[in-house]
Amino acid sequence: MKNSNSTSAAIRLAIESCDTWHHEFVTPEHVLLAVSRQEQFQDALLDINVDPEKFSTSVGEYLDSLERVPEGVRYTIEGSHQFSEMMTLAVRQAQYADIVRDGKAMRINLPGEINLLGMLKNDPPFVRPLIPCTVDSVLPGSPAASGGLLKGDRIVGFNGKPVGSFNEFTEHIGRLSDVMSVATTSADSMKVRKTTIVVERQSDKTLDTLSVTLSAELTAGFMTPSLGKLYKPVNVEYGLLESVPAGVSYGIGVLAGYVDDLKYVFSAEGAKSLGGFGAIGSLFPAEWDWFIFWKMTAFISIMLAFMNLLPIPALDGGHVLFLLYEIITRRKPSETFMIRAEYVGFGILILLMVVANLNDVLRWLGYM
Repeated sequence: MKNSNSTSAAIRLAIESCDTWHHEFVTPEHVLLAVSRQEQFQDALLDINVDPEKFSTSVGEYLDSLERVPEGVRYTIEGSHQFSEMMTLAVRQAQYADIVRDGKAMRINLPGEINLLGMLKNDPPFVRPLIPCTVDSVLPGSPAASGGLLKGDRIVGFNGKPVGSFNEFTEHIGRLSDVMSVATTSADSMKVRKTTIVVERQSDKTLDTLSVTLSAELTAGFMTPSLGKLYKPVNVEYGLLESVPAGVSYGIGVLAGYVDDLKYVFSAEGAKSLGGFGAIGSLFPAEWDWFIFWKMTAFISIMLAFMNLLPIPALDGGHVLFLLYEIITRRKPSETFMIRAEYVGFGILILLMVVANLNDVLRWLGYM
């Protein structure tokens, strides 16, 4: 995405810190603590004469004062309402994602509002970036620290099985979670929690086998490098002549994606994603940006132009449909039929407008 690549890393660290403190809900303060460890944020604090270390400590002390889930009680970490609102605002300006599909690089345009929290909670997830299983930091007092895991170690094995990435490591943990769910005694649970991790030491590239007893929630307590370190954003600049074909290609891609997404409108989830005037207004950033303004204006214009060509009476597409009928049958529809068709088409448009704006109200009230 064109948004900062450190966003996903901050969310992941926030969830891990939430698990470390046994907090049931991820709050903006968890994310703030995670962001405070990133160099760009620390530089911004220094610019306004704020000590990053004291700031991070202050946020950590606040989180430490929050109520914790008692030991032994199983729970699921979820995003708080404030966290959901914050993430919706954070990713609203995402414009595209560059991917490799079947070995071919391609760009997927991301028009409209993106519900990143929904993507994170999807099962299976919407997408997972490939993350090396290299230890970037170890939480003090965590199972990883007690087992001897060090910063710079690369995990290459887990319980006798090879590990090629952090993605594979989490899959192994997921399988343990399935086994843990059917454990009936504390001894069974402890047997699942006792694991062996093979690491390659950064200093001399030797392999060590560590015995690590995972927490009751099956977490080790280490963090991998942030996505901001692994995947650097790339800015592509175009000259005057280059910008014309690039803009045409981008517009065609946006239109193709929009047309492809229309099929979801007729599903229950698709109907919930409809938005009216509020959703349109939310597409624009809080601060004035000429690039975003013209980009979104062009996007809305393209969408309205396409919608106008749909074969719905009362739209130009409906008139074209009746003209084609007249050309093929050499017979003009009756005036009564045309008037009734216009009423039906107008009713469909009014219904769509009511549903879209009702969704905006429900989102504002927190019901969606």
